[in-house]
Amino acid sequence: MSAALAALLGPAAPAFAQGVAPSAAPAEWVRYAETVTGTISGWLSQEEEAATRFRAYLRETAAAADQPPAALEIKLWIAPDGRVEKIGFTPFVDEQANGDLRAAIVGRMLAAPPVGMLQPLRLQVDMKSEAIGEGARAGGD
Repeated sequence: MSAALAALLGPAAPAFAQGVAPSAAPAEWVRYAETVTGTISGWLSQEEEAATRFRAYLRETAAAADQPPAALEIKLWIAPDGRVEKIGFTPFVDEQANGDLRAAIVGRMLAAPPVGMLQPLRLQVDMKSEAIGEGARAGGD
């Protein structure tokens, strides 16, 4: 899946938890957030049941066939060992889509977050129309 590497939360001024702007955050936090965003995009592109169903939901609910869905704004709580403990997001109307998004992310392993990094980590994952199209393929964990 060719999802754009997204910025941290917000269209103009990305932010970490507790209002720390990336420009004020340690460089290792910003690098970690960029890596995590790419990993999440990869997970959502996999050919596994929850991710496939979630992409189908995004295709079906897109404003127009040639328009990508709105970016996904996701909050992540990550354990010291890198396991995604929980996620937060604006719920979709469809409970199955909510469950599929959680299933595609929660419990999976990332690299351990930098020591002292504030949480939740806030990400914006842009889903391009070709990224949610039929037959999307990408790498995994």
